[in-house]
Amino acid sequence: MLADPIEHMRHANDQTFLVLQIEDREALNSVEEIAATDGVDMLFIGIGDLSISLGVPMQFDHPLVQHAIDRVAGAAQKAGKWWSMPTGSVESAQVALSRGARMVFTANDHVLLVKGFQNAAKEYQGLVRRSIS
Repeated sequence: MLADPIEHMRHANDQTFLVLQIEDREALNSVEEIAATDGVDMLFIGIGDLSISLGVPMQFDHPLVQHAIDRVAGAAQKAGKWWSMPTGSVESAQVALSRGARMVFTANDHVLLVKGFQNAAKEYQGLVRRSIS
């Protein structure tokens, strides 16, 4: 038996999980207000773009980036919201969780593609071209 589509839409709308991405200086400067907004469930730190906006591209350990993470984490905690960010290793995921992140992402499309191509190249590296006689 198929579910009633109207009932399904009502249920799905009640189950919405709204995540807002903090990925530039302007969003960071308003993060407390953003976190306090009704209906927002989680703040996601777009760490790459945020580092660029802060003038320290891809320097994730830079004090400006680390302070930004602390500010987002603090705003989320104060508002009773979750926060999240991508991590590049098990160690960095553990650090984020220890700082209060409720969700971590282990990779993104770029990382998965690069790793996939690297693994494929490694697997096929030993192939030898044979001539057919």
